[in-house]
Amino acid sequence: MKEGILMPAAYEAEVEPEYTEEEIEEKWYGVPPAGERAPPSGWKYLGSITLVLLFEFALWAVYRALTADFYGQFGSYWFYVGHIIAAPTIHLGPILLYWVFIRKERLFVRSDLENGKYMSFSFGPFKMTRKLLFTAVLVGLFGGIIWRMAEFIVFDTTSVMLGGSEFGTLTLFNVFSGEEIPLFLLMTFVMFFIVGPVEEFEFRSFVHDQSQRVIPKWAALIFSSVFFGLSHIPIAVFVYKLPLTELIFAEISWMSAGLVLGAIYMWSRNIFAAIIMHGIGNWQLSVYFWQSAVKDMGLSSMEANIASLMTSIFANGLVILIFYLIHRYYWQPQRRGEAAFGGALLSLQSKLFKHDNGSRSVASTVSTLTIISILTLSLILGGTVALGSTNFEKLAPSEKDTETQGIDLSNMQEITDTFADSRFLGEGESYTYTFNSTGDRILKGVNVQLSWEDEKEKPGRPTLRRYTNQPDTFQLDVIGPDPNLTVTQTDSNEVGAAAHINLVLEIPDEIILEKDGSFNVDVNVLMVDAGMWTGRSFLGFRDDGNEYDIIVELSYLDIMSETTAESS
Repeated sequence: MKEGILMPAAYEAEVEPEYTEEEIEEKWYGVPPAGERAPPSGWKYLGSITLVLLFEFALWAVYRALTADFYGQFGSYWFYVGHIIAAPTIHLGPILLYWVFIRKERLFVRSDLENGKYMSFSFGPFKMTRKLLFTAVLVGLFGGIIWRMAEFIVFDTTSVMLGGSEFGTLTLFNVFSGEEIPLFLLMTFVMFFIVGPVEEFEFRSFVHDQSQRVIPKWAALIFSSVFFGLSHIPIAVFVYKLPLTELIFAEISWMSAGLVLGAIYMWSRNIFAAIIMHGIGNWQLSVYFWQSAVKDMGLSSMEANIASLMTSIFANGLVILIFYLIHRYYWQPQRRGEAAFGGALLSLQSKLFKHDNGSRSVASTVSTLTIISILTLSLILGGTVALGSTNFEKLAPSEKDTETQGIDLSNMQEITDTFADSRFLGEGESYTYTFNSTGDRILKGVNVQLSWEDEKEKPGRPTLRRYTNQPDTFQLDVIGPDPNLTVTQTDSNEVGAAAHINLVLEIPDEIILEKDGSFNVDVNVLMVDAGMWTGRSFLGFRDDGNEYDIIVELSYLDIMSETTAESS
């Protein structure tokens, strides 16, 4: 058969890579990577892998930039449907072309012959093996749960230490909405069957495995993890729209997550462990989270970045340590045919080993793992719905002053303060500003001016047709300390023009006295409708949202100093 030509004969006359048995066991733990042709020199091979990745990253960035206008915010139906088609094509397509036409490797290969059975199968550079399949998937499944729990706890503990959260108030919150079952099922499918497989095949089966052919395993782990983090830049820029500082800390988080996923793959040598862990790790974020009540105004942006950094270090470090202990004290003895446990656990290990060494049929192993996985996901979802809180009030910034009984408004002077901000809101999104009133600095009045302007240029690549941006609609609410003390207004700009909303709220003295001077006033900005970009035909471009400017003038009653009181 001619090299590089794809034929059914690729299943015949299987050829093992040219590694000694000692190298296979020591470097690859019995599962060498895909590839029958010797790689070129180290730097040359790493360079070719890097070029393939950069080409794929560029394609993915173009895809994100072009579809951001159509998909809208992360998590929409079209976002997931598009991902089903685009992710395998753009992420894995260039790698397969490189593998067949540049490396001139076969596309379908069976390998790792043991006791008359081929234990592994490769589709291009993406190798799948039956070795340790059962326990590797279980470790990935429950490791993913521990991973997320560790992240929640470390982040929350750091927040408590920094003064942003209240100690002893850690609560399970339910973010699952039963009203969006079809979207939830679509998200579940995408996380487990698209995101997990595509990203793990790319960065573990291809980048990690192929780079480890020419560099040590720890270096391959770092190499693949760095590129795993960099691959998230397009979604961070075009979908999440992260500022530079937040992008840097997010990259640290993604790269450290790559170390976790790389560690379980490196020690299990089974790609399905990383796939399942990746899938359930992402899936949980759409079901629940753990957090303590916010204290005062919560974390500042820098404090939140510090908490994120601590999470990347300690939570991921803990999970990597757990995987190492499983590798050293369970998988390695099992590979040597030794018992890792004694007593009653010996019988359990024997049953698991029959799945891990291929004694059980693939159908039996996969069906058992499927049942365990579905039961686990059902328990997480059911437990969250039954026990999780849907009251998020304790997560809102607040500031209380308990020493406000018997306040004397006559002994106060009026002072003013100004707050200003600019922000982008997507259609349907809102942002709330909370202003606190305390006993010695009482909020008396709020004057809010919200302004925005119709976009002049359509985002994205230039087009030959001329498009007009339709009016954008904002709603402004000023919510006082009493249910009846609320003012609201909705307005739209004229085509190509600016618009503004101005609201004033005065707090009556009787409300101030009733609340003992301690209350909050919320200013809520809602992006009601982002008029799309329309042309001469019925087709147009989606407008995700708009930026606004807000100026809040605050009138306070402040306790007069003795000098001021005497002069008055």
